[in-house]
Amino acid sequence: MSQVHRDFVTQIQFGFTPFSYAPAIHVSHCNCAIALTQIEINIMKKILVVCGNGLGTSLMMEMAVKEVAKKLGLEAEIDHEDLSSAASSKADIWVAATDVATQLEEAGKENIIKLVNIFDKASIEAQLKTFM
Repeated sequence: MSQVHRDFVTQIQFGFTPFSYAPAIHVSHCNCAIALTQIEINIMKKILVVCGNGLGTSLMMEMAVKEVAKKLGLEAEIDHEDLSSAASSKADIWVAATDVATQLEEAGKENIIKLVNIFDKASIEAQLKTFM
């Protein structure tokens, strides 16, 4: 292999913080062949727990969602808020009791975890796994 070919090894790396969406890409180039060695995308999800007033119910659901997310090893920003504020908020995943979830759907929100029983952590876990 000539010196030119040995010197023609290039690595391109795009780093990111946990809050950015730029992927980490490592590319090697040698002998006119490109090999994609690794693509790693870490995007922290935002989960918003919603209830009618954004006080007690959503706070209890938030605590349950945080516990389940920790158990699953899911790193996420988890917060709670009232239904009227949620209309203008953005999130990757929404969590709400069925009556509030219907209103979120009517507002055009997607990726909604609908809870019949807000204390059912098994239901939260099963539905949260579908978004991982």
